[in-house]
Amino acid sequence: MFHHYSATELIVAEKPRGTARRLRWSDVAREDGGMSKTEWKRFLLDFRVFPDLVSEVQAMRIFRKANHGARRDSDERALSYDEFTECLARVALTHGGYKPNPGGDGALAE
Repeated sequence: MFHHYSATELIVAEKPRGTARRLRWSDVAREDGGMSKTEWKRFLLDFRVFPDLVSEVQAMRIFRKANHGARRDSDERALSYDEFTECLARVALTHGGYKPNPGGDGALAE
């Protein structure tokens, strides 16, 4: 799923208006970029993560926190695979009602 959604902006950009070129898996595999905010939102909409589980504001906050967290890579505009999996975990925790530990150590409060 990550590879598909991280290539969706590439798909749109490479497909000239009025053409019916079919996307091949090699096109997706060739795209070595991360998942942008737009691609993250498309993923969440397609799987009804928002608005059903989290709000758009929460989804964008989750993107930023994962992208600037301990696992972050050098690209602050896109999620790496590890950051994407962190986002999925953060969505689950947010939907479950977990709050950050008030101690500020990054641990989750019960």
